[in-house]
Amino acid sequence: MNIISKIIVVTALSLSLSGTARAAEQTIKPLQGISFHAGTKHAVSYFLQERHVCKLTVTVADDAAFAPARYERAIKPGRSTTYPFAEGKAIEFHCLAEANAMHVKLLEMSATN
Repeated sequence: MNIISKIIVVTALSLSLSGTARAAEQTIKPLQGISFHAGTKHAVSYFLQERHVCKLTVTVADDAAFAPARYERAIKPGRSTTYPFAEGKAIEFHCLAEANAMHVKLLEMSATN
């Protein structure tokens, strides 16, 4: 199975598990997928919880580039990481290990001087 086929499968699984993220913030459980879209960029993410650590996976594709990218990060309880998703947008992932969940927020970024 090539990488594009894998992304399509992950996207379909994500949409069947959680639907497209419509809100700017959402709390997800392990293996619950969430997707984000901005212009030509698309991201699908999920996490696993292992020993109270959130193991995050984000797969991003751009319609124009045809080169998907995979981002993986282990996040300790109470900590967060931010992934720069598209121009002016980032996704923040916050591990809520005690609740066996992750809080996901789409951030609007603006340039400042």
